[in-house]
Amino acid sequence: MPAFCTYKSAKRLPAKAFEPVTDPAGWDPDELRDVDRWSYYLTPQDNQEILDAVAMVRRKGIPVEQVSKENFKLEKLANLLEDVRMELRNGRGVVRLRDFPLDHMTKEESFIGYLGLCEHIGALQPQNRHGHLAGHVKNFRNTSTREDPRGYQSYIGSSFHVDSTDYVGLLCLHEARSGGESRIASSVTIYNRLLAERPDLIEPLMGDFYKSRYGEQVEGENPFYKSAIFSFVDGYFSALGYSTGFEAAQGMPGVPPFTQGQIDAKPVYLRLVEECSLDMPFRKGDIQYLNNYVIIHARRTFSDWPEMDRRRHLIRTWLNDEGCRAIPEDRLERRNRGLHLKHVPPCVPLEINEAV
Repeated sequence: MPAFCTYKSAKRLPAKAFEPVTDPAGWDPDELRDVDRWSYYLTPQDNQEILDAVAMVRRKGIPVEQVSKENFKLEKLANLLEDVRMELRNGRGVVRLRDFPLDHMTKEESFIGYLGLCEHIGALQPQNRHGHLAGHVKNFRNTSTREDPRGYQSYIGSSFHVDSTDYVGLLCLHEARSGGESRIASSVTIYNRLLAERPDLIEPLMGDFYKSRYGEQVEGENPFYKSAIFSFVDGYFSALGYSTGFEAAQGMPGVPPFTQGQIDAKPVYLRLVEECSLDMPFRKGDIQYLNNYVIIHARRTFSDWPEMDRRRHLIRTWLNDEGCRAIPEDRLERRNRGLHLKHVPPCVPLEINEAV
């Protein structure tokens, strides 16, 4: 059994508000500090399966955006990816794979291979109004063309947050010259520590928070949406991270100011996030998968290489896994954003030169 697997022996109890949450995703950062110990290293046999599946997709002329679990055929590796899916769904909520065979593939083949693996874990979802199934996490900060690129398109460290879908995946094409570590924390652990230390702050964090859509709203929608930091639905706990998106929504027409309880809760919550977090360095060929309902993530500021072809570059995927976890209606609306893009053909840009 791979070292990352805990789901087979993990224990989860029905979650109730204002009570401690027992969930396998409630890990202490010291448990996972030695990241190499629980990472899975793809073997030569695993990578040969990937290369063979990529070659089959190429021979059949299947476009990158149409790669699927059905046409990206795997044998033994499919069992490993089912373990990954189950660990995300019913275990710690985080998995790292290493040694993806980038050096043996062209850029297009790398996308085919990565998206093919992802499709065995969940269904690929569009990440923006352009229908991109793969997002380029790269520094595009250029004030002459775009004054304020999104956080993942800058070298500046990000605040802890979650993405819209069930799972998020990241493949490292090139690591930073320095910095750029992925930061993760268990929302379950943060909640339990806050409950023990300041139970009076749980209720404010279960209230409505308003977050900017960063211009991704469709016609007729508000430029913001609302959701709680901590939620309980049908015995399942889920959480958001307190990110800069909440601050960005303040002042928008229709967005109320923070309540006093929310103002009081913010510094305590953010301190606990730091105490519960750990850093995961990225190197070329690393893949990280996270469950967005129980794991929040961020990134350290980084410095890049001067050569354009060596700059830090990750490829992000958003994945949905039906029946993953009961979640509140507000999160469900965000999860299913792809339904609003049926008129937009899905696409996979192999390279982009500007933040979008």
